[in-house]
Amino acid sequence: MRLMLFLLVACNRGDEAVEPRFPDIPTASCGADHDWVDLNETGLVLETDHDRDLSMALGGVQALIDAAGLEVEASHGVEVYLVRYTTQDRGELIEASAIVATPDAAGDYPLLVWTHPTAGFSPECGPTNRGLEGAIFPMLFASLGYAVVAPDYVGMNGWADPSSSDLHPYVVAEPTAVATLDSARALLAMELEARADPSRTVFYGVSEGGYAALVSDHYAAALAPELSPRVVMAIVPATDVTALGERGTGTFSDTTGGIAAAMATMQQWYQTPPLSEVLQPLYAESLQETMSSGCAGFDAGDPEVVEDIYTAEFVDSVQDGTPMEPWGCIWEQTSPVSMPVRGSSEATLVLVTGEEDDLAWTPPVRDAVGLYCDEGREVLYRECEGLGHVEAAVETLPWQIETLSGLLSGALAGDCVLSAPEPCP
Repeated sequence: MRLMLFLLVACNRGDEAVEPRFPDIPTASCGADHDWVDLNETGLVLETDHDRDLSMALGGVQALIDAAGLEVEASHGVEVYLVRYTTQDRGELIEASAIVATPDAAGDYPLLVWTHPTAGFSPECGPTNRGLEGAIFPMLFASLGYAVVAPDYVGMNGWADPSSSDLHPYVVAEPTAVATLDSARALLAMELEARADPSRTVFYGVSEGGYAALVSDHYAAALAPELSPRVVMAIVPATDVTALGERGTGTFSDTTGGIAAAMATMQQWYQTPPLSEVLQPLYAESLQETMSSGCAGFDAGDPEVVEDIYTAEFVDSVQDGTPMEPWGCIWEQTSPVSMPVRGSSEATLVLVTGEEDDLAWTPPVRDAVGLYCDEGREVLYRECEGLGHVEAAVETLPWQIETLSGLLSGALAGDCVLSAPEPCP
């Protein structure tokens, strides 16, 4: 596959000599060891397909919105495409896939990068492989006047060839940001009547996608300097993996299983020592295989306490504030609040969480407001009283859409106010 990619890249670049471009930021460490691929070789379009089954006029899009029970009024019909593009992973040129959705009228539109919530960990789960289910949110935002690209993520290529046999690296900053940013660059390379305007770039995601939106913003200046991020919509995001690890190993909760799943993928991506050093035998031996077997979650057995999943030694190390290495290093490096790649974006951050969210636990999201504001960022924060992870994301959707429009137009701005929980919507 690598030889074929080199041939396709050479065809796309033509005969003209191009000065190599390499990011001026370090690659991941904590056991990972690789160099950057030349950025001239990434973000290139390999193949596109106009999905005429999902492309539809305004009336059809509005009917879908109404059927979903959303109080949103579309303004455009949509054109939908599948795209294969080049990106990189651990120093290797690979291909990735994404959905592109645009308004059905010529013009210049804000570029919106939609990063999807957790949908699985293998290629069969990629949104490009799931028809309307995978395309509905890109279609929604295209109908509101955005040129949208929605990447599958590394390890979830639905339409492209598999990038590796590993699981999708879940809540791992570098591969998440790289493939996301290269999808935006690929959209810019597509010759469409509805043109994406990189000076009005938006990163927008929910849950895992909220995390992806944040880390993409951190990496954007180095990996996609052609983009000018204006707004980051991070809805119910993970902001501090270390804090989530402390929560998940200290209190049996939704976070307990979520961190174990993340560690199962981190072990493959970072090539850490075996999971048997941190997980009980049942999970160390079977979790990765179980996670690769479907898209509707995975069977985690029937644990009742933290120690059913994690070894006592690992729990003690995390609760003492010194997680066993390399896990402490990995968690710090891949957390938006502590990752070394801080970027130079001036985009306004919108953080939405639920007071009762026990997966992307709420206290670290609150703490992130102060950190980003101290770094000079504009932040809008909304916490939904009494709502959990999914409910906070769904109930605030009309507010999210209105807020994004206001921020892009200049009618709204971040205020860095850590507001108290409030009823949503």
